Amino acid sequence: MKNDPMALRTQAKKLLEVAERIEKEKYARVGKLVLNWLERPDFDLDKFYSDVIREARREGCKVASPERTGGETGSKKSESKGQLEVGK
Repeated sequence: MKNDPMALRTQAKKLLEVAERIEKEKYARVGKLVLNWLERPDFDLDKFYSDVIREARREGCKVASPERTGGETGSKKSESKGQLEVGK
């Protein structure tokens, strides 16, 4: 099942709202990066993950990397999204 870009965009906007509400500039920058990626016509999920995770780590966020499994042709690919942990 492919990720729905509209659902991702909605989640990104929520992340941005939370980031701005807690007034943590580093989280707002990551949220804006997410929104910028989702607006791109050449959106690529793997490049999106690597770019956003790299930026989040650079900003000091704890990030659980996405795990991907699968190998043989025809096998289902299991995906779990990288998650951003907002520190207290």
